[in-house]
Amino acid sequence: MSAPSRRAAVAAVLGALALALPGVPAVAAGGTSGIAAVTAPDFTVEKTGGITQLSDTLQVEATGGVLYDSRSVGEALKANQTRTLDLFSGTALTAPADATAVILNVTAVSPTSSGWLTVWPSDKTRPTASTLNFAPGTPTPNLAVVQLTASRQLKVMNGSSGTTHVLVSFRGWVRDNGGDPRPGSVTPTDATRVVDTRQTGPAVPAHGYRDVTVTGVGAPDGASAALLDVIAVKPTRAGYLIAHPSDTARPNTTALTYRVGGDRAGLSLMRLSANGKVRVWNMSAAPVHLVIDSFGWVAAGDSSDTPAATAAISPVRVLDTRATRPLSPSNSLVQIPVPGDDKGQNEGRPSGVVLAITVTAGTSAGYLDIDVDASTASLTPSIVNYGKGETVTNTTYVALPSSGRLWLHTNTAGSVQAIVDVVGLVRHRTEIAGRLVTEAGRDPVYPGLLTLSPSGGYVANTAADGTYRTTANTYGFSNACGRASLAAGGSDPTYALACVGGSVYPTAMPVAVGSKVLAADIQVPRVGAASGLVTSPTGTTPGGASVVMRRTDDAFAVRAVVGSNGRWSAPAVPVGTYVVTGSDLVGLVGETIDELPSTTTLLSAAQEKDRMTNLIAAGAKVLTVTPGATLAVDDASLLVPGSLKADVVDPDGVLANVTETWRTETGYVVSTGTAITSSTRRLRPGNYTLCVTEGATTVCSGGAATWQTATPVTVESDVTATTTLTLP
Repeated sequence: MSAPSRRAAVAAVLGALALALPGVPAVAAGGTSGIAAVTAPDFTVEKTGGITQLSDTLQVEATGGVLYDSRSVGEALKANQTRTLDLFSGTALTAPADATAVILNVTAVSPTSSGWLTVWPSDKTRPTASTLNFAPGTPTPNLAVVQLTASRQLKVMNGSSGTTHVLVSFRGWVRDNGGDPRPGSVTPTDATRVVDTRQTGPAVPAHGYRDVTVTGVGAPDGASAALLDVIAVKPTRAGYLIAHPSDTARPNTTALTYRVGGDRAGLSLMRLSANGKVRVWNMSAAPVHLVIDSFGWVAAGDSSDTPAATAAISPVRVLDTRATRPLSPSNSLVQIPVPGDDKGQNEGRPSGVVLAITVTAGTSAGYLDIDVDASTASLTPSIVNYGKGETVTNTTYVALPSSGRLWLHTNTAGSVQAIVDVVGLVRHRTEIAGRLVTEAGRDPVYPGLLTLSPSGGYVANTAADGTYRTTANTYGFSNACGRASLAAGGSDPTYALACVGGSVYPTAMPVAVGSKVLAADIQVPRVGAASGLVTSPTGTTPGGASVVMRRTDDAFAVRAVVGSNGRWSAPAVPVGTYVVTGSDLVGLVGETIDELPSTTTLLSAAQEKDRMTNLIAAGAKVLTVTPGATLAVDDASLLVPGSLKADVVDPDGVLANVTETWRTETGYVVSTGTAITSSTRRLRPGNYTLCVTEGATTVCSGGAATWQTATPVTVESDVTATTTLTLP
């Protein structure tokens, strides 16, 4: 997400101010040029490493989920052929600079003989471990976590005597942990063979198990989980494998299904026992040899507070259509209820899940994909492909949409049963924390209510010490604004809304996936009130015009609309010293309201600071708002504006790269822009200087070289003054 524009930020926050201050309308986005900027306060960002950043289901999946499909970009891979895949060039995805691995779903499509596919980094030696194994005529999927090296390219090899097409779809990234394996941090590794019973013997007996030590071989001691590819080798009977930590009871979750003859592989996120072991059960009537390869590991510890951390959990069965009715063309969608995914709240929602999806009893071939709220535009690529009568399990990572539900969708001419188990969670993507305190005394504000953008949808309450913490699944930029609230609900009317960096230009804090942002204190001020009268010498009523009160530290601004009787009031103004000016009123003058003409564009923070300084230097009175009291602002009268016309003459006849600057006599910049042959500005009565600059040459009114020495031009009410500037 790109940073919000300053204009949009102003409109949004002053809109919030209007809600906070009854009777004080929001400043329109186009009318904020006279409001001063705020220097961004300090905030710290902690980037947690080893994070799992899943694809955005609603965006990436629909536009760039399929990274490679040999059916559309070339011919099938021939026997023993290797092909280089430049997956991140010319696609919708760009690999993050610190990505250490990519999470993929790889499918062998229409293979003509038994074999295997291996995917690996293009600048490394091909490993002995396969990514998936397939049988002729059967589409076969598998999850793959492949390291990303300097080349940012992958290779795929067809290890069979026939041909096969290859489909590769994107699931997510693993980001560098910087050598600090925090809880839930994922460290991808080269494929490491953990066990091969063909070498060590014996095969796993029928309805028996084998304990396999993973730590010290495929993961370091203390790892909580590992990414393990479990392979059943040449089974003589159809069956399935169950894998679980060796110190827990056997679950009913399937890790891998297989049929007679062909090897079958399944990569999954598996928890490890306290001593680093998994127990693998052979749920068939005949022994089967077992191969396990490790592709990465997960650091131990409580990951619940670590953004984008991976947590392997005890499998939770969330869907089994055998207990209801099968999926079919007339019943093609069924919701996947994910633990912790409460769309009604933001706090603590996971950003993704690891699902083990099994299909069985299909009356015809087909495939399953993931849908978001029955929107065909957000279907993922295929997750599980299957043939008629086959039982197939595939594990995959799935991002949870920030708004919406996950649905399992079938594409088949017949019917099929589906079973879904949740074997892992990916924690919330981001976190923002800080304190809400009183402006006077820095005392904790409790109870207090925080609203965090984008979308204004993330809300947090303060603790007794004034601290707040919110977790979210959005990322990009965020503003944090807070207010004092009442114990019985609602806002405390004696305090104003405040934001990080002030409420004129709140600080847009960058929030990256996997980051924790500690924001500066939000300082909530007490409020007073202000009122005044604006009159017009022409006898017309100034209703609809507006008055802006700007606090001299540039942190707050309040806008009030002048009524049809000329009166205005601001019933809730943060305490402090203010300059009162007019907005959208050229020529609003008076003893305490001294409006200087505004530019039509927003200025830089430094220029906005100068604006306030110049306003005060030009004679604008500084007024003080105190808690609970009403400030009576002196009456102000409108003057009829005049105009200043500038004719610019360049002997070469071409006004190229020439700029002009309009100032008041005191040096306040009215506006700047590209010079044209003749231009006119509508201004309040007073004295002005005008300068034009071409390269290093400046010419000002009266022929001077600087605005300080220029001859001022007097603008009178309802009169047009003219000055001519001639470039050398």
